[in-house]
Amino acid sequence: MATVSIEQAIAEVKKRNPKFGAYFEDQTTLLEHSRRVFIHEFQPEFLSRQKVYKKYLSDYINKLFANDDDQPIVKLAEDGIIASSTPHHNIFNYPLIVGGHVAIMLDTFQQREEKGDMIILDTSNVPFNEILHKRGVEFQGRHINLFPKKDKRKVVYAYPKYDLSFIQNLKKSKQYYQLQDKEKDFFIRVDEIVKKIDFSTCDGFADQVVKINYKLWPLMYSEDISQSARRTLNLPHDVVLSEYLVNEFLPKSNSQVNFVYRSLFDNNFRQAVLTKFNGLYGCWDRQNNKGTHFFWYLHNGEHRSMWLDGDELVAYDRNNEVARIPLQPEALAQAIKERKIIAGIFVKFSLVAFWLGVKLLGGPGQTSFSNDIKTTWLEILSSQDKKLVNSTSTHGLSIAECLYYRANGKLTKAYGMDACFLQILTKEYINNLKKNTVSQVMLPGLALNYYRLVPVDLRQPMGFSDQDLIQGFDWIE
Repeated sequence: MATVSIEQAIAEVKKRNPKFGAYFEDQTTLLEHSRRVFIHEFQPEFLSRQKVYKKYLSDYINKLFANDDDQPIVKLAEDGIIASSTPHHNIFNYPLIVGGHVAIMLDTFQQREEKGDMIILDTSNVPFNEILHKRGVEFQGRHINLFPKKDKRKVVYAYPKYDLSFIQNLKKSKQYYQLQDKEKDFFIRVDEIVKKIDFSTCDGFADQVVKINYKLWPLMYSEDISQSARRTLNLPHDVVLSEYLVNEFLPKSNSQVNFVYRSLFDNNFRQAVLTKFNGLYGCWDRQNNKGTHFFWYLHNGEHRSMWLDGDELVAYDRNNEVARIPLQPEALAQAIKERKIIAGIFVKFSLVAFWLGVKLLGGPGQTSFSNDIKTTWLEILSSQDKKLVNSTSTHGLSIAECLYYRANGKLTKAYGMDACFLQILTKEYINNLKKNTVSQVMLPGLALNYYRLVPVDLRQPMGFSDQDLIQGFDWIE
């Protein structure tokens, strides 16, 4: 049977997503990459629009950490917002995502006082059984469930406060008794850290995640750098965006100039948008009942599509109508405040990336769908709006498979809890990592992206192993 080589797999990925595929052959060092992703010339109009959004980001952080002695350091740059936008908001776990956060901080790792902690805009509009987490975390080759199976389809954004305990869940699954003493001690320490966190300022689990990750992230560092090294602030972007929608966008937007506002409330313009964006990932596909018109409905905490019926958005659960919301600013604002609806990808990216001009860094999915949304906007818009949208960036990379340790002599990818348990990030590790190339930290994800992009009838079996894709990390002892 014919198989596909590494070179052929890269060629197939490049064919279907050229900008993202090019990273598999990019010989830029990670140090240089960590500098270049934060280079972008923002249009003055974008800088002006972003001032208000920065306030919402800052206000959210200040509210959340209002009672904390261990305060995050927040320094939003004067020259525009550039932030990684990740596909899941939960306890940090997946190597490609956690490694991406590490990779884009390499140039400023020990400049916490000067640069502040790194703001990450997580997607909380995802269920707990999303592929990158599956209701829990990975640790030393084991999967640890942290959330009830009955809640696997619940959306993180709408999940109530949760009493998180690693030890309790480990004992419930009997995994605790399989752990070595040092592993038990590690999770006892993690639970002690979590129990000491003040969650009184949190409205739900999405808020708790910010504070938990902020406190656990330093465990990845060796003790000699843990104080000076930057941390991450993994914000639930949808929570901040909802505040902005309710208090700024819906009541204050000028329908004559804001093309996202017109998409919702200008009937003629909306019809053009519904037609042009139909079938795009992150938008809607009415013929196949995929996606949603503008907003998702949260039915018992789970996603339900909403479809436009006249001037109303209608949500269904198994073909039964469960909600009907007028497509009017006041009605939408009220539904958002009550956490009945949440913005879909179309609204989020059109507003944040293309109206506010925020540079969102991401992975294969985002660099693909955001570019498709941008291209479609350029077909609709004219004059100044078109010029502004054209100046935005949709291909900044913020994923990297760069966290490894040796197990039985073999290089093994480190998940978030592995990195904390082993304190992977030492000065030596970071200095060596700076010399690795973008290509080397992208290759381990080649098979995943090949299967994601190549149609089933055109796929061939891999002619290489996972170990063949780990290149340039011989320096790890």
